[in-house]
Amino acid sequence: MFYLTASFSTYAQKYNFRTYSLAEGLPQSQAYALCEDKRGSLWIGTRGGGISCFDGKNFTNYTEQDGLINNYVRAIIQDNQGNIWIGTDEGISKYDGKTFSSYTKLNGLPDNAVNAIIQDRKGNLWFCTDKGGICKMVKNGFKVFSKPDGLINDHVICAIEDVQGDIWIGTENGISRMRNDKIINNYTTKSGLCSNILRGMAIDKSGMIWFATYTGGICKYDGSGFTSYRAKDGLASNAVLSILCDKQGNIWCGTTCCGVSRFDGKKFTTFTENEGLCNNNISALLQDMEGNIWLGSSGGGICRFDNERFINFMEKPTLLGSVVYSFLEDSSKNIWMGSSIGGVTVYNGNSYTRYSEKDGFTAQKVRCIFRDSKNRIWFGTLGDGIYIYDGKKFTHPASKSSFIVGITEDKRGTIWFATLGGGVSYYSEKESRIMRPKIQPAQNRVFSIYADKNNTLWLGTSGGGLCKFQHPLDSDALMLTYTTQNGMSSNIIRSIVADKTGNLWLGSGGGGIMRYDGKNFKSYTGKNALASNNIYLLQFDRGNNLWVGTEKGMDRISFTNPGNSKIKNIRHYGRPEGFN
Repeated sequence: MFYLTASFSTYAQKYNFRTYSLAEGLPQSQAYALCEDKRGSLWIGTRGGGISCFDGKNFTNYTEQDGLINNYVRAIIQDNQGNIWIGTDEGISKYDGKTFSSYTKLNGLPDNAVNAIIQDRKGNLWFCTDKGGICKMVKNGFKVFSKPDGLINDHVICAIEDVQGDIWIGTENGISRMRNDKIINNYTTKSGLCSNILRGMAIDKSGMIWFATYTGGICKYDGSGFTSYRAKDGLASNAVLSILCDKQGNIWCGTTCCGVSRFDGKKFTTFTENEGLCNNNISALLQDMEGNIWLGSSGGGICRFDNERFINFMEKPTLLGSVVYSFLEDSSKNIWMGSSIGGVTVYNGNSYTRYSEKDGFTAQKVRCIFRDSKNRIWFGTLGDGIYIYDGKKFTHPASKSSFIVGITEDKRGTIWFATLGGGVSYYSEKESRIMRPKIQPAQNRVFSIYADKNNTLWLGTSGGGLCKFQHPLDSDALMLTYTTQNGMSSNIIRSIVADKTGNLWLGSGGGGIMRYDGKNFKSYTGKNALASNNIYLLQFDRGNNLWVGTEKGMDRISFTNPGNSKIKNIRHYGRPEGFN
């Protein structure tokens, strides 16, 4: 047995907000409307700067000089045909991708100030006007619904279509519900509404409607009545300007001066400028195709919350070290980390424990960590060979190679090692020691190792290319080598992984990444928007995204097909995204 030598329970946590404002190309810092188009570009409506289209890298701005009817924008949507509709202080503009066309009172619009636009399931466009009620676009103009038609108030702020096809209309004096172009119900505080001053509506995954109000917080309608949530329940403020139901079931509430609150059904979590929010006045909310939350503010531009947190384990560098070489999650969900100070540190979710030579372990740096099919944990060190942890104690089998940089297990249960200077080696269960097969790669500095489903070993070397080691312990063992002469982009292979269909992916030194389908190599380099061609690690996640580690941060590659032959997009994570 061994003893615990040190532990602590503090870590730093940062929420991943990324701000875009004037310095990044946004024309005005007040963003009151957000819309994502079918291509994944974000459209932003500003109060005085017109509209802006953000493609993830650059902002393209459109103003009155380009044909927009007015630079003070209140609403943006994209219709089923791909047109962008913009509601402004002075009418409506339609952008078809090339030119703008406009609609005002002269075309039958009841009021030029348009607060919101929706399109129903039948394809009808509805416009919420500031003083003229709500109207539906028809062939000959607009069909108007106002107080004489039963609308509770002509000052319409927002609208939404429910799962039954009814249109809910939020005003400055309550809510009206419309079915087949007829008002069937009106709701006010007398009906249980939390406030009569509406600011936004959203529908959650179960079909319930959520309402944001200016003075009463938020409330939901479940088909029979209203349930309210206010500041006393944990909401940041009762003055709510915007509301969003995300794909995960959370309710986001943007407030006038207290940031944004996220409600998970049980409790509220509030984010403000102290947590990295661009501004505490949040006027618009949107979730994009990738699941990121976008927030439009009054004065701080827009910001993106990636729904991902980067947690920095750096509060006690004397225990962890500033560079982490390897990590592993064990069967109990503990995280094992090999860092620059040597030994290994284990994080159990609350505290850290470090093991070194006093515990029967090594004081050397741990370059790789691997868990085998028997639930043993293997540690490859830089200078002290291999260590094995069986859940109770560490053992140190004899080895001729002391610099171990990669570990894998084949289908027979044999554990294999990539070494610096000693080629490839394996662990003999019978003799309890590390041994070397007779056949070795021409280049004995092996950076990476992978065992595929056919029991073939793949070795990435420091300059000798990729080696295919077939039947390594049998009499018919064979070593084949692939280099740049076979179509590879580099002979330095630092990382090897396989996707779900069996294709090999190689991370290289200077040649980006490569995909090998068993016949041909296909290269992906910085020209394809990788952060760098210097690749140090590759890893597929459960969603079949490929994560690429470089000296310039991390890239996440998404694919359009199961065979991963075509890249859908590449998302970069660096310091601006909170990745250190």
